[in-house]
Amino acid sequence: MILLKPITKEEFYSIKKLSINHEEIEDCFKKYTHGFLDVYDHCLTPEEADKLINSFGEHNLKYEDRFVEFMQAVYKMNKIQPVVVEFHMNGLSNIELVNILSCLDYKDKLLFIDQIRYLNGDSNMFLVEDEEIITLLTKLSTRELIFSIFHFIRVPVSVCGNFDLSFPMFFAGSDGLYLYKDMARECSLHIRDIKIMEDKYEME
Repeated sequence: MILLKPITKEEFYSIKKLSINHEEIEDCFKKYTHGFLDVYDHCLTPEEADKLINSFGEHNLKYEDRFVEFMQAVYKMNKIQPVVVEFHMNGLSNIELVNILSCLDYKDKLLFIDQIRYLNGDSNMFLVEDEEIITLLTKLSTRELIFSIFHFIRVPVSVCGNFDLSFPMFFAGSDGLYLYKDMARECSLHIRDIKIMEDKYEME
């Protein structure tokens, strides 16, 4: 059985390299080199959005595979060190859980049910040790069901699920930015609206 592994907040902060979480996301734009993982190479104007994003199915589901491919590639490169994911599953109502399950494919539905059944406690921080979990959590974000923050450690980056397939990414330094930018391009994605800040950490 494939399960997330809950960790404590202390363990979480001892592992990750960037001080990023849901509560402090706005401050992170002022501290870290960042950009947005996106299908498009620029932020769409309202007119462009009306023309290009006609429906959830024609946008999110159409391009979901590109995001899954990218996140799988990032995971494979980083998995020799702990991969941490932060997301809130506790406190979801039965109605919310039913809605999530109704939006998942059969295989992902079974995997999500396992997490619900066997994960105890109130932690929202987890170690991920399997690519299938990365795929599931990516789809939960691309389908706007539960937004996760993925923390990759070997080449530090935090990827934050967000609406309209526009995922903020925070980097420890410009070296990681250019590496991930190339990886995104290979998946037919862009890291747009990049802002370079002072490097915070040396790459490992």
